Amino acid sequence: MLLLVVHAASVWALAGLAWTVQRVVYPGFLLVGPTAAWGAVHAQHSRRITPVVGLPWAVQGGTTAWLLVDRPAGVPGGLVLLAGALAATTVAVTVLSSVREHARLGTWDEAAARRLLAGTWLRTAAWTAGGVVAAAMLLTAG
Repeated sequence: MLLLVVHAASVWALAGLAWTVQRVVYPGFLLVGPTAAWGAVHAQHSRRITPVVGLPWAVQGGTTAWLLVDRPAGVPGGLVLLAGALAATTVAVTVLSSVREHARLGTWDEAAARRLLAGTWLRTAAWTAGGVVAAAMLLTAG
């Protein structure tokens, strides 16, 4: 049961972070725009967000792998596979889209900022759905 609780806590922490970034941080990037402060704003965001997201994301990765290898009694295999697919989606979106757009934002690039905001909706949805799946796993555990 502890594994499921830790997994759920990490996924919901990431979902909350994703919603905050999606609705507050990335739209704020568009408000700062091409100012003299932009480079410092983006560099500070990148430096400070990494450890905030990194720890729960590592926990999610570890607990997801553990669940895939050793599914708790009562938890349907389909829920564990769905949790894995949703976790993989967040990694794919980050690697294939978000990292690239952040690299372009070292200097102000409005198109990259808009692509980042638009592309992150999939990651936000995947973490939110992953939280629902984690809750379902907790409810079905024996």
